[in-house]
Amino acid sequence: ESEFATMQNLLLRSYAAGGEVFADEAIEYLLEDAVSRFSIGYVSTSSVDAVEQLVGVMTPFCSSANFGSLEQAILNYYPEWERRADNRRWWSVSQLGMLRNLESSRLSERGARRLQELRRKFEDAGPLERRGPEGGRVVSPIPESSASKMNDDEWLGAIERYSSDSQSYEPEKFLVGGAHELSQLLVAQTHEDPQRFANLVHRIPDDSDSSYFEAILRGLVGADIDMETVVQACLRCHTIPGHPLGRWVTRPLVHFAGSQLPNDALEMVAWYATKHLDPDPVSVSSDVTYYQGGQENQRYDPIMVGINSVRGSAAESIARLLIPDDRHLSFFDPHLKLMVKDHSDATRACVAEALLGVLRHNRDLAVELFVELCDTGERLLATRHFEDFLKYAVPTHFTQLEPVLARMMKSEDEAVATAGALWVCYASLTVDEALRLATLCPSGSKPQRLGAAEVYAANLKLSAHRSVSEQMLGKLFLDSETEVRHEAARCFYGFEGQEIREYESLIEEYIQSPAFELEHNPLFPVLEKTTANMPKIVLMACERVFELAADKAGDVSTAVAGTSGHMAKLIVRVYSRTTDPSLRSRCLDIIDKMSVFRAHGLEAITEEFDR
Repeated sequence: ESEFATMQNLLLRSYAAGGEVFADEAIEYLLEDAVSRFSIGYVSTSSVDAVEQLVGVMTPFCSSANFGSLEQAILNYYPEWERRADNRRWWSVSQLGMLRNLESSRLSERGARRLQELRRKFEDAGPLERRGPEGGRVVSPIPESSASKMNDDEWLGAIERYSSDSQSYEPEKFLVGGAHELSQLLVAQTHEDPQRFANLVHRIPDDSDSSYFEAILRGLVGADIDMETVVQACLRCHTIPGHPLGRWVTRPLVHFAGSQLPNDALEMVAWYATKHLDPDPVSVSSDVTYYQGGQENQRYDPIMVGINSVRGSAAESIARLLIPDDRHLSFFDPHLKLMVKDHSDATRACVAEALLGVLRHNRDLAVELFVELCDTGERLLATRHFEDFLKYAVPTHFTQLEPVLARMMKSEDEAVATAGALWVCYASLTVDEALRLATLCPSGSKPQRLGAAEVYAANLKLSAHRSVSEQMLGKLFLDSETEVRHEAARCFYGFEGQEIREYESLIEEYIQSPAFELEHNPLFPVLEKTTANMPKIVLMACERVFELAADKAGDVSTAVAGTSGHMAKLIVRVYSRTTDPSLRSRCLDIIDKMSVFRAHGLEAITEEFDR
């Protein structure tokens, strides 16, 4: 009863292996749904069709009634692919494949006559071939070698001829594309000779496929030609009815960010950033599709959606125009005040990047616009450009941004709450006004504690922030959540030379805390790498491992096995460097425990002592 073709194929081949036993049952199975089941088994050009094989094996043994019904069904069978106009020459080939495999002595007069007709039509003309599934890369209708030699008139003729992406099903034109594929060659040609194609774009008719205009615009991005030529090419593309080129028409202008662009070019950019209808929040979400483990998933990614939309792309272009200097800021000022109110969070995500450009030249204006931009859905506040803006703005404008940060800290979205706490704690390192909120984070919600742990772990090595970072990390090592403790323990990453020696008291706190866990323990690689002589810390850490999980130390399948390897090298180092009897005795005690539990790395210790 399965509807899956694979299962049906297996069933038909199993019937065929049964010969005389299943003859009538197999034929009746085919006739239950002849239109569908006659097509089972086309796997490749070299495979034997399952139905053709089956009828050849069964029809010598099936009943006369079933044979007659099968023959009649075959004579009435014309699959859909044969009925297409471009497959006229293959009309009835499926009938031939089955008729020639029927028991010939049992064919009716009509069946025998039809078989002879089809043999003359197909087999007399040569071997009968059955085309199976085929595929490959769709190529340009004009080869690259020919396109590179075309003059302007020939390009215009090709653009007129290949005016759509429709594909022919004729075998000789299989995998030959149309406008899209040809336009890809035009991108490369424009890169090579941007001046020529910037001029040619003025001769392409408005009703040509938009992919050709897009190709020239893409080829002009970063082109080293005069500004006026590029501006005029972009303005020409702006005149196309319906404005289908909004994603690309502003991008070539970015190359001239350090020059004063003419007002008509800036007006065009502003129009796409504020007036174009894409993205429409009714039909476009800020989720992108990705595949993992064969499953289709959705991820909230307004920046990705934004840069692939018209208003978002224009906002990104404005960001590039504003970042180098402030010559375009006065022009875009009134337009930015509209952009921060955009109804699409995908566009707002890109507008935040434009405000980073404003921040370089007018911090007060940038913060004022940013606060208004934040009057939106909370998830947007934890995206990259919003966080970048906060990173650079909170040290100088914490008071103005405090309501936004407080709102973020209270958010039910964990990513937003974590980001809010992170930037509050970051600000508190240099801004006294931020201390009130920052002191709440290490004992606040889990996301707030995570944000705090990330900030204090990252700033531990900075002398100006060491004291407060050590104090906060000591609390966070005791946190009830494993994730928070892991984040706090990241403070030990990146130490080099003898740097770690200055933090012995914090390390001792860490070793005695719940954060000192056997899995992903960052301390041992640092102790192994450091050039500082810290025997007491090494021994304390190794002894703590056996307190936590000595019975697992020999199990190479656990995280303890990795720790044991580090311990072996560290113990050898301590033993060889010290003459203190008590320290040597502690080393031998640890070695004894490793031996009892056959800990990983013990052989390395034995070899070292043998030497």
